[in-house]
Amino acid sequence: MSRPVHSVSPEVVLKPPHHLTSIDYNSKDESVLGAGLQNGQLAFFDVRRGSTAVELSSLWTSHKDPVCRMLWIVSKSGNECMSAATDGQVQHVVQQPSLQDLESRDCRK
Repeated sequence: MSRPVHSVSPEVVLKPPHHLTSIDYNSKDESVLGAGLQNGQLAFFDVRRGSTAVELSSLWTSHKDPVCRMLWIVSKSGNECMSAATDGQVQHVVQQPSLQDLESRDCRK
């Protein structure tokens, strides 16, 4: 982005489909953010593409309670994250490089 680091103006104002409860920058691509939502879904934003989520996890595979923590895992691909919620689930999500085809797995199994 062309704004100076000391700017008080935001680079982008995110417009999630539900309230954000946790958010984390991807350390391999700082334009990509992952966010946990109050409804249990994970949302992925690419600030180069605008302020709305470019991908949402499916309601069927998402947490049943609000996401407490979402964080990116240091990996070769840089496209893996973990999320935890008050429903007791910890999920491992593999995100494809194109921000499509999220694969979610409940780590309790």
